[in-house]
Amino acid sequence: MWRDIKWSVLLVIATSISCSLFSSEDSTPEIPGKLVYSAPDKNGHYQIYTSLTNGTKRKQLTKFKNDEAFYPSWSNDGSQIAFTTTLRSTSLGSSLYLMNADGTNIRPLKELPDSDLVISGTNPKWSPDDSKITYSWCSNCELGGRNHEVYVYKFKNSSVAQITENPASDIGASWANEDLFFLSNRPYYNSENRELDNDLYQVNEDGTNLIRITTSGKIGTGIWDPNTKTYLIRSKVEPYEWYSVEPLSGDTLEKKVLDIEINISDLRPIKWSKDGQTLMLLMIDFPVQKIRFYDFKEEKLSESFEIENLLGFDWIQNY
Repeated sequence: MWRDIKWSVLLVIATSISCSLFSSEDSTPEIPGKLVYSAPDKNGHYQIYTSLTNGTKRKQLTKFKNDEAFYPSWSNDGSQIAFTTTLRSTSLGSSLYLMNADGTNIRPLKELPDSDLVISGTNPKWSPDDSKITYSWCSNCELGGRNHEVYVYKFKNSSVAQITENPASDIGASWANEDLFFLSNRPYYNSENRELDNDLYQVNEDGTNLIRITTSGKIGTGIWDPNTKTYLIRSKVEPYEWYSVEPLSGDTLEKKVLDIEINISDLRPIKWSKDGQTLMLLMIDFPVQKIRFYDFKEEKLSESFEIENLLGFDWIQNY
């Protein structure tokens, strides 16, 4: 019930506050923490930047001249950033790199520490204890395919494990405590809507105990709430409904439609704070994208940080 009340409050506030450009460099952000994101530099190359949550104190971390960097992800302790880059990429796609939070010590993620071979992949996400990274890799994209699979890299022994193996597209992998969740079109792989239909899946980090969480095929976004142990899901097609879903064993689910009475086509849930009091939101007015936060304790929607052509971003509450 409290979750329903929260969403009702969010919608009232969202309709009453207009979007605004990020504040001056001296302003104090309403939401604590720090952003990391990818955006074009003056030459049109995607680079990694950090800033406060209102866009102030912006710092460019990567300065690649002929390569690009995108899909950055904070480690949970705030000390490291994982990202995707064309730097030293192979014919099989982009590569995974790490760097310190201040942009120093840029280095490739390697399966064998003494090898020159860099791990191919994209969209890295840190595990809650920062001991592992999950990512996606497409084995046949250069041939026009869509065979994305989910992988896990373990820092302890520099090993890589393939978690999914299916001719369909398994994308958007992230962590639900020690488990993984991802979107997949595997039930619809041979249908006419194979590129449009996705369901949410959960799997153990070793690839066992695969659970199909949703069955509608219209899932656009899924994020994990570590406090309520539920997924917040946004549908992919109008009327863009949001659901709070509790994962159960087997392929059944309990679904609760959140009471939202506004057209939320431009509102995408992105990430919960660790205490469950703040929700990061993305509002899209292409090519402008607006990052906003709703503080449930203060019952307040933050001013937006607006920027064009974002290609991946993340938020860390404490750093």
